[in-house]
Amino acid sequence: MEYAEITPNALGFILVGEGLITRGDLYLGLREHERTGAPLGHSLKVLGLLDEEKLTEALAIQAHCPRLSAGLLPELVAEAMGSRLPEWESLESEVGAVVCGAHAGRLYLAVTDARAIDKLLDSRLLPDFDFGVYVVSESDFMAAQRVLSGEATAGTSEGQIEGSDGGSDETIGFGMCQIGYYEASEALFEAPDFRSLGAIAASALVHFFPNVAAVQVSGDELTLLAKSSPGEIGPRSAQGFEMHTEPFYGAAAEHPLGSVFLEWLGFQESPAILVVCWSLGDSFLVLVGSHEAGQDIYGDLNDVAGLFQEVETALNVLNNPATNG
Repeated sequence: MEYAEITPNALGFILVGEGLITRGDLYLGLREHERTGAPLGHSLKVLGLLDEEKLTEALAIQAHCPRLSAGLLPELVAEAMGSRLPEWESLESEVGAVVCGAHAGRLYLAVTDARAIDKLLDSRLLPDFDFGVYVVSESDFMAAQRVLSGEATAGTSEGQIEGSDGGSDETIGFGMCQIGYYEASEALFEAPDFRSLGAIAASALVHFFPNVAAVQVSGDELTLLAKSSPGEIGPRSAQGFEMHTEPFYGAAAEHPLGSVFLEWLGFQESPAILVVCWSLGDSFLVLVGSHEAGQDIYGDLNDVAGLFQEVETALNVLNNPATNG
């Protein structure tokens, strides 16, 4: 067969173009990608901004290949176990693919991204095979490898694969990025939109509070932008919300929405919370920080005053784009 040159589109453009993430999500993912060196898709997953199903969909578009349904690859590998050839293992090892099986003289392989296709086209084994390529999720790919090694049987679900999603040590919360306090100052002014700015501000606030969140308030609705524990949560009514021009620091019960924030965000009842908000058009950006129950209170407002000034200035830039150079 003829092998046309494959030049995939940048994954970030595909994700945004297909409506799978926002431009702000892409910005946060790229920062995490630059920080860790992990692939962009994995970085977005770790941040809680993209699930595996949507990522696999985008990777298939990038690779110009069809994708296999979730859970199908381990079953196909198990069915082909009795007819595997030594050449298959060599090809898998060299390319970073999993052979699904062979039919009518064609070899079928599964990959997790377009880079494996580039390796396939450059492989010294290529003249020996006529092949078709499918894109699969990382979890399915790992499950198939476990079937090949004899560690698991077909039918192992994504959730049963130990370490398939990087482990809890890589989970840094919904929409959060690991960022230094001083690095945050520069990052705030690079943020392209409201959501990104809130996520960066919350990420900087974790240097003072163990539990933090960034929330958008529009009308009577609270919408989560980022929080320090994993998992997105649905909107919440915020009837009675009032703008406080000065940061609140005190017992949750003394703030009009203190208990609402803690319960909605899944934070423990706190001996002291921090609530500060700024206006942006018809909405507000709210930062919430709380201590753990029974924990010594720390995070003096004097320590975070500089961060608040940076956030307010960055919001002014978003409000008035003409002032940004």
